[in-house]
Amino acid sequence: MGTQGDSSPAKRSWPLQADFAAIAVLVVLVASVAGVVVHVQSEADAKQAAVADANFAAGRAAKQVEVGFETFRAISQPTATSPSIGQVFTSPTACNLSYAPIAAFDTGHIDIVRLDGSVVCTSLKPAPTATYAGAAWLQFSAPGFVAPSVDPATGKQVVVYAYPIPGMGFLVWFLDLAPIGPKLASEFGSGVHQLEFMVVSGDGSAIVTRSIDSARWTGALLKGTPFAQAGGMPDRNDVSGTPRWYGKADIAGAGWTLYVGADKAGALAGAARLQNQQLEIIAIGVVAVLIAIGAAYRRVVHPIQRLRAAVRSSRGLESPKPVPTGGPAEVADLGEDINALITSLKHEWTERESAQQNYLRLFEGSPLPTLFVEPATGKFLEANAAAAAAFGYSREDLTEMTIVDLYAPTDAQDAAEVAAARSRKSNVRFGPITLRKKDGSFMRVLVTTYEVVYGGRPARVSMVEDVSQREKLERQLNQSQRLESLGQLAGGIAHDFNNLLGVILNFALFAKEKVLASGNGSPSPSLQLAVKDMERVVRAGESAARLTHQLLAFARREVIRPEPIDVNAVVAELEPLVTRTLGEHIEFVTSPGEDLWPALMDPGQLEQVLTNLVINARDAMPNGGKVVIDCENVNVDDTYAVGRPGLKPGRYIRIRVTDTGIGMDAATLQRVFEPFFTTKPKGQGTGLGLATVYGIVNQAGGDVSIYSELGVGTRAHVLLPASDGAPARTVGVSLPRERASATVLVVEDAQDLRDITQLILTKNGYRVITAPNGLAALGVVKNHPDKIDLLLTDVVMPQMQGPELVRRVAAIRPEIRVLYMSGYAQSIVSAGGVLDEGVILLEKPFTEPVLLAKVEQALAEVMAAV
Repeated sequence: MGTQGDSSPAKRSWPLQADFAAIAVLVVLVASVAGVVVHVQSEADAKQAAVADANFAAGRAAKQVEVGFETFRAISQPTATSPSIGQVFTSPTACNLSYAPIAAFDTGHIDIVRLDGSVVCTSLKPAPTATYAGAAWLQFSAPGFVAPSVDPATGKQVVVYAYPIPGMGFLVWFLDLAPIGPKLASEFGSGVHQLEFMVVSGDGSAIVTRSIDSARWTGALLKGTPFAQAGGMPDRNDVSGTPRWYGKADIAGAGWTLYVGADKAGALAGAARLQNQQLEIIAIGVVAVLIAIGAAYRRVVHPIQRLRAAVRSSRGLESPKPVPTGGPAEVADLGEDINALITSLKHEWTERESAQQNYLRLFEGSPLPTLFVEPATGKFLEANAAAAAAFGYSREDLTEMTIVDLYAPTDAQDAAEVAAARSRKSNVRFGPITLRKKDGSFMRVLVTTYEVVYGGRPARVSMVEDVSQREKLERQLNQSQRLESLGQLAGGIAHDFNNLLGVILNFALFAKEKVLASGNGSPSPSLQLAVKDMERVVRAGESAARLTHQLLAFARREVIRPEPIDVNAVVAELEPLVTRTLGEHIEFVTSPGEDLWPALMDPGQLEQVLTNLVINARDAMPNGGKVVIDCENVNVDDTYAVGRPGLKPGRYIRIRVTDTGIGMDAATLQRVFEPFFTTKPKGQGTGLGLATVYGIVNQAGGDVSIYSELGVGTRAHVLLPASDGAPARTVGVSLPRERASATVLVVEDAQDLRDITQLILTKNGYRVITAPNGLAALGVVKNHPDKIDLLLTDVVMPQMQGPELVRRVAAIRPEIRVLYMSGYAQSIVSAGGVLDEGVILLEKPFTEPVLLAKVEQALAEVMAAV
């Protein structure tokens, strides 16, 4: 074996220098000391062996008693909670109980007892007549026991274990105590020491059982006995006064203490025999030792001392030095092995230091909040910088906190997640759960945790992943998808409904005209009542038309005419109207934005948005309050836009409408934009106000969100895209009505609406040709010999849509003008709801003046490119 770290050769010399007189004195002194040590040590060893034997027996015996109690609990639970247990109380004769030895409890009986103490069923044969009325355990609301106690049925000292049967009674075990002590002694008593087993009640007042003279001491009071008067452990007298060395163990679940005592006199008697043998051996060996020491002293002791001195001198050094080698071959080899060990330790220390540095870099550099947690207490042992930043506490603050300080469960699901995680010991990933930051805000997290060793003790590493934003995005996406589906449904309904409304409105107006004409301008009183009824029909139709427009606005299917507008000016123009709408009990405040950018939006729709929001605010403040509208420029970045589906980064004008009303709860906020959802009393709201706002703002390319707290108020945030153009108002131009001689081809699949349109145009001098669908219209265009000036076509029709019909007609008659009519014009508008260039649209439902104005406008326009 080569020397590691020392190139000098091993020196194996045999110097012999003996000072025999000194050796003789040393040997005699050692022999004398050895005699004393043997005497003292033999007694100490005897005591140590006896106490160890007692403690070992106590631990094993206590475990068996614990197993008995655990078994009773395990057996009782399914029986007491069984759905069929009620049958035992109603039909006791069907009950058949039997008792079998369990752990240390060999004898006893089991009863089912009613709440008044009467016995329903028992394992005793024959069944006793005694009752347990007044027993303390009848008041138990949870499983428990009483011991020692006298069993009224047998007169024996027992431990009573009672398991409640809710609403009916108890499942009760009566376990004889007297046999327990002897059984523990027979099973766990040592063959070396005479062991006494004694179980004491939890309050130390009574003997539960004893292995010696069990019949006398079971259930006896401990007070006044020599055992109770003794001071400490392990030296004390037993209850009969016999000196013993005691060991003890706690019986978990019962609160009892099990004492096991070894007979002191017997243990010392055995030690005395061993002591005499050891002294004889010492005396015989003194002579041999004197001779051996003289030869070995310088050959062994001196080299070992040198090795020891070298090792001690290296303590505390980062790099221990090699020790010298020499002396006898074994000692020299030992020195070489120590040097090899030093070299190996240096290498291991280097690797550990490198691993520790890598770990520290990983722990400190992790972007995820990472904490070491003590499993038993939940205390944080260490936290990285990411954890401090995430929760708002310093790292020192976190190490003074526990999991409970951060955990803020919001529902039963949170608690279930944590409970399930605690039941598993291996690597666990659970959540999301809710944690509370230092500032009081909440964050939703997923937690990954696994077991590690930290500072030589068990711990868990917990890595926390913030999923608050992800959950928010998922909720917003779900709401957006739900509203999109509702929008498609609303758009489809509006198409057919607008056709019906057109028929109702115009026929009502026609009927009114006929009634008024029938009396030469002065109809009879009965006819005047009919006129009023027709006017009510017209008003109802107009109200229904407004509802369909609101549905289309929510569905983002309404035709819009966006232009650059001054938001401050719109708010200012609305202020007088809003003030009258709110009433004197509500304060209205506006805060115009400085240097506000123009917004790109339909002016009428912006007025509708603000009016709906203010009306909602008013209704939320029945007892008065304050409404504030403020405007400002904002730049939306990628991070903000990601959290709002459909919103693009860029410049926006933000309008906030804030009230001090009653607010809304979380459930209401989830449905606030749904059409026909309202919290207002029946007849006081349609539920379309906020749905209309949602549709208008989203169709304009903006975003709307609402924040509310119960008892605090509500704030609506509206983002409108900014425009580079200057605000301008479009001035309408009245068109002359001088084309009443034109020929118009009307294409409409709804016959009633087609008849109404023909009637209005014919009455006003137009020549009208009708067709029920696109194919029929193409036949008319091909076969009609004269000029057709205008094609008035519905947009949505079976077999052929309006835009397709226009393309095919234009191929035959390029000079023809086109006017679309529709209650759902999605196929002729762009993605933003804006009409394609050159397209003129007559929106359903329409009345005679509107129809004529649009026809005249279309006839005056240059033919649009198709």
